[in-house]
Amino acid sequence: MPRVRAVIVREQIHYRVVRPARPGRAPSPPPPDRRGGGGWFVACCIVGGLVLVGKLAGGNASLPVNSGNQETAEIDDSGHCHVTAWGAVSGRGGNFSAELDSGAGASLWLTREDAARIGFKVASLHFNRSYRGVSGPGWSAYVEVPQLRLGGVTFSDVPAFVVSENDGTNTSLVGLPILKRLNYRVVGNACVLSW
Repeated sequence: MPRVRAVIVREQIHYRVVRPARPGRAPSPPPPDRRGGGGWFVACCIVGGLVLVGKLAGGNASLPVNSGNQETAEIDDSGHCHVTAWGAVSGRGGNFSAELDSGAGASLWLTREDAARIGFKVASLHFNRSYRGVSGPGWSAYVEVPQLRLGGVTFSDVPAFVVSENDGTNTSLVGLPILKRLNYRVVGNACVLSW
């Protein structure tokens, strides 16, 4: 008499009829191997990529307003590039000079002076996050900059750190997360941002 055997393949239960072996005959073969070539993974990556592109195009992330634009900053004697950025907190804003630093992991590092210039009340910030920079260890306060304009691109809700005054940092830094979005590259003796 046939019986039903349940086989679990990739967390799905498959039922198949198993006939008892007759004398002289081999038993029913095992269920087929259902391991695929990863098609589900490729499909998820494609869907995830489309969702990300959709969010960038119409979601919270700010994209360049004009295409084909660029800003160039010459490399100074110390080997750094500086640009003028604009930031605003609570409707109050101001310009500040920032160094382009592809080695900085955070989006933005602000000096206390630049943080005050764009509208933060520096005295009320909590400098409770430690970090180790080129000049040694220091303390910083986490903030979010509601608006940041660099070149022709406006970013919103940019995560940033305001550095304490005793760590040797004397300039604000624009880090790699923003530089990636601005197609940062070094060409000859200049840093180029394009959007």
